[in-house]
Amino acid sequence: CKLQRFLKNKSTSNSEKLPAHLNLAACYLKLNRFNAAIDQACRALGVEPKNPKAFYRRGRAKQALGQVGG
Repeated sequence: CKLQRFLKNKSTSNSEKLPAHLNLAACYLKLNRFNAAIDQACRALGVEPKNPKAFYRRGRAKQALGQVGG
């Protein structure tokens, strides 16, 4: 996937990575790929630790998997 190669580029700034991770998390949620959504949301939180969209998308994915808390 071109977007995933883009995200691996070390020269890519965090301001470009954050929306990409958030968008991937949203796409994975719609595709019911919840583990991938959690992964992308966690990567977004690695870029911006208090991002509300990342917390929300990670929470929705965890809820869909029956994981409560944490």
